[in-house]
Amino acid sequence: PIATSLCGAESTGAAALLVAVIVPLFNILAVITLETFRGSRINLGKILRGIVTNPLIIGSLLGLLFLAIGIKLPSAIEKTISDLSKVTTPLALVILGASFTFSSVRGNLRNLCIGLLGKLVLAPVIFLPLAIMFDLKGTSLAILLAIFGSPPAVSSFSMAKQMDGDADLAGQLVVFGSMFSVITMFIWIFILKEGQFI
Repeated sequence: PIATSLCGAESTGAAALLVAVIVPLFNILAVITLETFRGSRINLGKILRGIVTNPLIIGSLLGLLFLAIGIKLPSAIEKTISDLSKVTTPLALVILGASFTFSSVRGNLRNLCIGLLGKLVLAPVIFLPLAIMFDLKGTSLAILLAIFGSPPAVSSFSMAKQMDGDADLAGQLVVFGSMFSVITMFIWIFILKEGQFI
């Protein structure tokens, strides 16, 4: 949606293709990271099982496979999936909100600040100038801004909970990241627009 609102409907295809690659990559890295720092001995079989059974990875790979082979879903199924996809993030945020408590923020304040600074400020500071150096502009840069400047995905909360990670901290990063990204995304978009990069 960020790339589409900045660059128009023609950016939708490129954004969807990039997301289909980025989502599995980020989820594979997340599974490896969460399994490695779980506290027990590293189990390669468990890591591979976590990657193979991750719903986001499975969905993305199936989507890429269908695209490569040229399989089209019946319009009724495609419309139903499309309608459901519009509800998933808001519904996940409502579920997260139901389990969120402000009292646990104090114990995670330092990690929360480091995580938000890294995701909303440092990642764009590092990767957007690199992209500009490689002459990426317009739609490509808008998509990279959406990837590196957006708040943590709400799925990170459920994944952290499922894999015995710090679900409280993950939830707090999603909640406060969503709040502060309203400001940081505005600043990044303003800078890129003023520099005529998008």
